[in-house]
Amino acid sequence: MEEIKVIINLDNNYSASVEGKQMEEAGKQLLITLTSLNSVNRQEILEVLEIDIGQYTKFLPKSISRKSNTEDENEGNINELLYGKIIRTFLSTFNDNFGLLTDNMISCVENLLIVTGSNFFMLHELLISISEYFKQSTNEESMKFYNSILDKVLKSEALSSSIISACEMRNVSKWEQEEYEKSRQDYIQILISLPSKVANKMKDQVPETFSINNYSTIISFQIVRAMLYLHEELNTHPTVLDLRIISSLISKGFLNFGAKNFSDLIKIMISWCLEDENSLNYMVHDILDNITRAAIPFMTILLLENIENPRDVEKVFQGLMAHDHWKFILTKKMLFFSYFNNDKIIINLINCLFSNGAEEYLTESIIKLLDIWGGRSAINHSTLEHHEYITKIILLSMKKLSRKLRPFEKDSIQELLFSGVAAHLENMQVEIRAIGMITGELIVNYLNEDSTARLKYDYDSMPQAGATIVCKIKEFWSEKCEECHGFSSSITAEQLITNLGVKSSITWKEEKNAKAIYLDREIVKTPKDSYHEDVNDFNEKESENEVYSSNDVTENSLDSDDDLIPYDMSNDRKSFENIQPLYLRQLKENLFNLSDNADPTLFSESLQCSEKLILSQLSNDDPSFALELLKMFSKLTEISYVDNFDTLKFRACVAITKIHPKLSAEYLCEEFHAPIGSHSVNDRIFFLRVLAETARELSKIIANEKHEDKIINNTDQCNRRLVSKPISLLLNSEIGKKIETLYDDDFEISSHLDNQSLIRVEESRNIISQRIQLQTKIFAHSSEFNSRGKTTTISLNKFNDVASYFFYPLLYGIQTSGENVFHSPKHFEDHGNLLLMNFIKTLSIIMISAENCIIAPKMAREILEFAWTMRFHEQAMVRCSIIECIAAVIVTVQKSHITGEIFDLLLELRIWLMDMSEESSRGDPHAQCKSAARNVISLINSLFPSFHCNV
Repeated sequence: MEEIKVIINLDNNYSASVEGKQMEEAGKQLLITLTSLNSVNRQEILEVLEIDIGQYTKFLPKSISRKSNTEDENEGNINELLYGKIIRTFLSTFNDNFGLLTDNMISCVENLLIVTGSNFFMLHELLISISEYFKQSTNEESMKFYNSILDKVLKSEALSSSIISACEMRNVSKWEQEEYEKSRQDYIQILISLPSKVANKMKDQVPETFSINNYSTIISFQIVRAMLYLHEELNTHPTVLDLRIISSLISKGFLNFGAKNFSDLIKIMISWCLEDENSLNYMVHDILDNITRAAIPFMTILLLENIENPRDVEKVFQGLMAHDHWKFILTKKMLFFSYFNNDKIIINLINCLFSNGAEEYLTESIIKLLDIWGGRSAINHSTLEHHEYITKIILLSMKKLSRKLRPFEKDSIQELLFSGVAAHLENMQVEIRAIGMITGELIVNYLNEDSTARLKYDYDSMPQAGATIVCKIKEFWSEKCEECHGFSSSITAEQLITNLGVKSSITWKEEKNAKAIYLDREIVKTPKDSYHEDVNDFNEKESENEVYSSNDVTENSLDSDDDLIPYDMSNDRKSFENIQPLYLRQLKENLFNLSDNADPTLFSESLQCSEKLILSQLSNDDPSFALELLKMFSKLTEISYVDNFDTLKFRACVAITKIHPKLSAEYLCEEFHAPIGSHSVNDRIFFLRVLAETARELSKIIANEKHEDKIINNTDQCNRRLVSKPISLLLNSEIGKKIETLYDDDFEISSHLDNQSLIRVEESRNIISQRIQLQTKIFAHSSEFNSRGKTTTISLNKFNDVASYFFYPLLYGIQTSGENVFHSPKHFEDHGNLLLMNFIKTLSIIMISAENCIIAPKMAREILEFAWTMRFHEQAMVRCSIIECIAAVIVTVQKSHITGEIFDLLLELRIWLMDMSEESSRGDPHAQCKSAARNVISLINSLFPSFHCNV
């Protein structure tokens, strides 16, 4: 029996055999002939060229299907560099003269260009050369020739042969391996970018072969053909293959042409996975293992969509859960960050998790999903379709796990379920209420099958929308949640391959028995440590349509000079944004529930966007959740390095406190005054900084100068009367919907006046307006503008209502058991009283922030009393802080409010300040305290000049 052999020419160092030398001499002669051509319109020259091409092409491999042992001599004889030079020289010579070629000459040229047993180096040289000259060509005949050659190359065995050669594993040095990897990636690049290159050149006349759908089908069929030949090679000559190149080609095809265009290829791969007697399933799993991270979400959806029998999920996803990227998509993204209207995806996903030993994780996920499902915030902010998707996942998971749940897990689930049902019943949307009722009823009754008491809701009086969703959920529970009774597809792999070949318009006649393909052989797995993924990000889309449509490419939208992979970047997010959380609960998960082997970039990017997420979403969430976030952020540690970690953490805490100031301020004050040992000095100072910064921002008055300019500009435009439009005698029913003010003098101005005339008209109007204003008595200005022509800005004092929550818990917190205001609390006894100084400084900032607050005089009295008790502190810097605190009261409280006790305290403190400022022994020994005391005394004297006169 003739031995089957796949020709794989990978080594650029061609052999020195006799036929190799003859091939090289024929190639050089052909190159010399092409270089020396001065004119291509002479018949005798074309005949000589035809002979030389024939002499060279007879050494090129003719087929990849079968090669006997006696025909192995040509293997390795091809010099790809020489072949590339011949192709470029030929195209350069005939670039605008292909119409002169006879039929025999065209056939001979096709043998040169379309090499059936081509390796990927040769095909890369061919496609690059044709793309370059095709791009520059302006001759219609030449463009037709290039299109014809490209069409025949793509549909010939040359493409599948080149894919086969790219799967060869080479044992070379590290430097040579890097060059080899680069060559393979360049080969994939030109294959993926070819449709866009043709579309850019042909504009609206793109051949059918290069439409996205047809091109994807052709690539799919050639991949199948290559896999079958590689499988045949393994059956005859077991060898090590590197299938990552096929994984890369499929991944880039998904990202550039849309995953749905490869559904036929995925169906064939699934069929191979289910044939146990066939070692092709090992090849398929090796390819799936190496799918790039960006393409895994699309591959996952295609696999889940096209598996007919849920029992087959385990065979298809076998071993994939061991890979972090696959595990994240299956256990996190598909459950929490996506939703689909296809029930088959839900059923296959749960069966995949259940059959791959992820029962424990599935239990944890169900508890988290129930928490989300019953959360009022999630109910209010998620779509009905997404909520229905989560409900179906919970129902199917409960049927799968009900027999394996431990008692405490059942209790936890029922507790979450009851609270979730209550949240659903509070919702105004009838569909949400219906989902809550039917879900609670089904799960509670299923978990308590032995109990005679049954939970039953009355749906008779429910509106039609609610009744419809109830029937839908019941149908899913009763029919699709039962044990899988699907049936495998009756279409075999051979039929799928035949159908794919028909769709791709490729004829493929096989003489050998199809059963010979499916032999049980073992494939050697390839190492992954040298594998470099091409794309490191993935899009987190929330719906099935978004997942597929995000990568579709319009053929005519690319720049003609663009040689890169075509991709629509109009709606793209930056690469780092692709892993940033979109919701607060996702932010919480990323920051506080990370595993030890989690991606450090996830922590970093989540923290980077935390302030933005909090400011945009927290105001619509529960205050209890805000307090929970504040507790976590205030104690957050730097798990991995993050630029400006302290600043980002600080800004996040300030954002939370700004949105829910009452609860947050009370919590921060309580934590600041916690017993010794609860927090470090740095943590307590951090609490003070958050309080101070929040007080500043809440009391800040925003001067919107841009808005003022805009108002003034709009007013100036209003003062200029527009020239009226030409009058139309035609009636239009829509004109009545628009209102336009016309003036008598407008009808005297033609719309066709030149610019100089219009300027003179405008100047005349301004002169008249100024005369009118000068002769008009103005008794009151507009409420919008003051006498200077500026806007009056009105800003809401947000700090007024919450100032007491910042001030009193912080000040009175020092009066704990065993302490009083006449002694410093024990937890203030730190190095150099650093904590006490920051405490006093924070009180000053809160006092200044309360400048326009009603409670300011009361706060002033409390601060002055506190200053009086602390005025003789032994530390000079503490005394300076006390003086600053007094100054804060003076500059904040209006003079009319400094009466009674406040006036008396201020008078006594002034006497103390005067003693401190003296140069004698009675004065303060610290120069900075003396200077501060003198400044505050001057401030008091400026407020009450009588004090200065009485001195």
